[in-house]
Amino acid sequence: KFPNVRITAVAKKESVELLAAYKSLIILEYKANEPFFERLKFFIELRRSSFDIVAYSRPNRYMMPSILCFFLGGYRLLHKYPVGLYQNCDFLNSAGIEFDENISDVMNNLNLLRPLGIKPIFAVPRLAIPKEVEDKMVRFLNKAKPRKKKVCLHIGCAQPIRIWPLEHFVELTRKLVKKYDCSVILIGGKSEEEITKEYLKKVNVPVIDAACKFSAVETTALIKQCSLLVTVDSGPQHLAVSVNTPVISIYGPSSGKIDTQPVGRHDTILSLRLPCSPCVKRNSFVCPLGTHFCLRGLSPDLVLESVSKYIA
Repeated sequence: KFPNVRITAVAKKESVELLAAYKSLIILEYKANEPFFERLKFFIELRRSSFDIVAYSRPNRYMMPSILCFFLGGYRLLHKYPVGLYQNCDFLNSAGIEFDENISDVMNNLNLLRPLGIKPIFAVPRLAIPKEVEDKMVRFLNKAKPRKKKVCLHIGCAQPIRIWPLEHFVELTRKLVKKYDCSVILIGGKSEEEITKEYLKKVNVPVIDAACKFSAVETTALIKQCSLLVTVDSGPQHLAVSVNTPVISIYGPSSGKIDTQPVGRHDTILSLRLPCSPCVKRNSFVCPLGTHFCLRGLSPDLVLESVSKYIA
C-alpha cells in the first residue's frame, strides 16, 4: 500500500530480540522499568520522528496506550476496549477498531489495517531466526546428545493460576521417556527458575535442561529443533507456532477464549472446559473456588494420548 514506508517497531527487550532478523525495521527498545522521566524522554524523542501512522496492537487494556499514541501524533490505530475507564478514551484514537474475542489476536491485529484501505488476509505468523542463532542451538543439542525424538517442555508461567500441577509434569515426563524413547528438553525464563529447579529435583529421568539459559530468540530456535512443544497457556506456544513446531497447550482457567490461543494448523488445546472457566484475570494467582480442578483434573495420561498424534 505504501511502497516507501519506513516502519519503527517499539518493543520490550524480548520482542526486540525476536524482531532483530528483520533488517527493514527500525527497532527501538522500550525499557518499562526505567524511571518515569527516562521513559518520558524516550517518548519525546519518538515524537520528533513525526510519524504519519501510529498503531498499537492488542492487548491494550488500559488508558495509557491511547494517551501515548495521542502524544506521538499522526493517524492513530487502536482497538476499542469495551469495559472500564479505557472506553472513555476512545476519542483519542483516529480509528477505534472493534475487536472480536471469537477470533485470534493475530487477526484482530491485522484488522488494524482496514482503516488504511488494506484488506487483511490471515496467515500463520512465521518468525525469521538468524542463522548464527540456529547454529548455536544445534551445537547445544549436539553436545547434549539427544535422542532422535525430541519433546520440548515448558512448565512455568507468570500467572501461577495457569500452571499445570508440577507432579503432573513430572509424571508426564517419565511416561514420555518410557513410551516414546524421546529426549525431553526443558525451557523457561528467569522468572520460572524456582519451579524448574523443583521439577529437575523430582523428575528422576534424563532431561536436557535449557531453562533460564537462553534468550527468547535462542529459545525459539531450540523449539524449532523439536518434534513437539508441550506447554501451559503462555508465550512459548506462540513461539512454537512461528517456527512450525506443533503445540499441545494445557488450558484451565483461561480455556473459554480463543483470541489468545495458538493459531498453528495442527495444534491441540487440552481443557476440561468446566462451567467456571474462564476465571483468569490479570495478576490473579489463586483459583476462586480453591480447587484448581480445571488443571488438577486434567491427567498426564490425557496429555500423553495427545502426544501420539505427533510422535509415533
